[in-house]
Amino acid sequence: MLSRRAMPAGWTWSHNPPILALAGLLAESTHYLGNDSGPTHLAAACGASVLALFRSEFLPVWRPFGNAHLISAQAVDQIPLAAVQSTLGALLR
Repeated sequence: MLSRRAMPAGWTWSHNPPILALAGLLAESTHYLGNDSGPTHLAAACGASVLALFRSEFLPVWRPFGNAHLISAQAVDQIPLAAVQSTLGALLR
């Protein structure tokens, strides 16, 4: 369970934060990696540089707006890890 693991320096664990608290954390974030979810859309709306993993059928209607970079496939588990690593690496440069 993630909540029991030691977090790297500067990281915090927040279980089910209220939406306004989550928005505050995301507004302070520079980058966000996530799947098609509410927090992913909120991160993009709050100005974080987002890397979102999507099922390709959902992209046309449900893509996040803002500074969002998308990787998609027929199923999220078909997205190659190498594609995520290279895109994330480019965003962190």
